[in-house]
Amino acid sequence: MSRDVLIYGPRGSKPLRAFSEFYLADWVEQHVPTSSVPVEDYRLVIVDGLRKQNKKILYRCQQAGIPLVVCDLGYIGRPNYFQVGFDRLNWLSNENKTDRMEKLGITIPKRVHGDYILILGQNPGDASHDFNEFELDCLYQGWADRLRKITDRPIHFRPHPRAWEMSIDCDHVDRGPLDQALRGAHCCVTFNSTSGTDALLAGKPLFSATSAQYAKLATHVLLMNIESIEHPRFPNKGDLIDHFSKVAYSQWTQKEIASGEWAEVYDAVRSRTAGSDLALFWQRP
Repeated sequence: MSRDVLIYGPRGSKPLRAFSEFYLADWVEQHVPTSSVPVEDYRLVIVDGLRKQNKKILYRCQQAGIPLVVCDLGYIGRPNYFQVGFDRLNWLSNENKTDRMEKLGITIPKRVHGDYILILGQNPGDASHDFNEFELDCLYQGWADRLRKITDRPIHFRPHPRAWEMSIDCDHVDRGPLDQALRGAHCCVTFNSTSGTDALLAGKPLFSATSAQYAKLATHVLLMNIESIEHPRFPNKGDLIDHFSKVAYSQWTQKEIASGEWAEVYDAVRSRTAGSDLALFWQRP
């Protein structure tokens, strides 16, 4: 018999606790093997992050046609905001009203010029990319070597705070605050780090992979050449407003999740579940 909502993860998770206040959900602790979790018995499953165990849950949900809500740390205002998406990390809402963007205090920037090229590192093993430390080191060093061939600009590297020991052969390794590292940058290069969002808000052009949630505002890393580095593309105001309006409607506080405010604006989900019992889930039981 089909049940309603399953939460799979640690009880210490703030967003999962908030979901448990909104839904009358069953909760399975994450130490329980995924093979023992009766995913197929539910009509909606909620997880925190997409690390190894949760990726197995995602696969089973996809096979069974069950929507999976994925939450993680937010894009802006960490750690008070959590991204809430469907079937993947870095999901963005289709909502492009500006009211919530303004509520979050997001200011649309203008292009800010600088001198050096800043490579923004990520945490090895993170679910957003799955690279280990060796693979990331090779990736970043490859970028630095390539950049040396096409520009005389200094190359700086800022490792992820959870991997401060990482270093590459470059002009400077910056282990200081992110905002200070961004301040003097000409442009930034990253795979899909959340710090790319900070770079955009600081007025810095971006080079990234297509898996980044801001990829439409960036230039692909494979297109780094003399022209694109010396005259990097910075998105226009309209595109920035559209993107950050969607970002604002894709992240929520613990209180907003618990109250159900997040669910009231997810038109994509409501249309996806229209005509089914799941449509009732976007209302408090």
